[in-house]
Amino acid sequence: LDKIVWYETDDIRIFFKNIYPFLDDDGLDIVIIDFVSYTENRISRFLAIEYIISLLLKGSEPVYQEMQYKLSLESSANFDMMNEEEFRTGMENIAYSVDERLFTRFFDRAERHSHSSNFKKGFVLMPKLAHIASFFYFKQFIEEQTGPLDEKIQNEINSNKKSEEEYKSRTRKQVVDEKLDLIKYSKVKSLGNILYESTNSEILSNVSKYTGNEDISAS
Repeated sequence: LDKIVWYETDDIRIFFKNIYPFLDDDGLDIVIIDFVSYTENRISRFLAIEYIISLLLKGSEPVYQEMQYKLSLESSANFDMMNEEEFRTGMENIAYSVDERLFTRFFDRAERHSHSSNFKKGFVLMPKLAHIASFFYFKQFIEEQTGPLDEKIQNEINSNKKSEEEYKSRTRKQVVDEKLDLIKYSKVKSLGNILYESTNSEILSNVSKYTGNEDISAS
């Protein structure tokens, strides 16, 4: 975000194209159109951050959705849930440089939370695991791409650069001043608990339907 000089809403394409390399042209266009709609055809670094946070809260952020898809390919007979071994197998196809201590710590915490919500002991809901997978995927992506990514972004900026007169005539009205009001951790945690509990309830209902109302809680 710091590498891009914002002139018009289409500048967000450079950012999304580089952080979401797995999106095809149609997928990239959908994200850009949604961004323009969300920001009401305005652009700034803060609006880009705000938009991504909104996607994360809604569970529609592209990396998160991609991780859900990849993990679903490894799912077993346990509908929308995975144990540690299944998750470990799934992660082998997502990130090869996973820190074993972090992996175990994250899974154990997620499992304790799931168990307290009356889910089968030793299993964690796939949407929760997708958040963990997203962390490891993006951590590895940034570590591998830091140098080349900066260069790629700069090259795209140069290739899409318009004349100053062209910018003045049709784009600068889209740029808004930065108004960064940091959200407190307590509010993020509160929102996360509300959203996660809501998601758990919905998924538990779906699981019950899928298993014919069979009791899936720990015996």
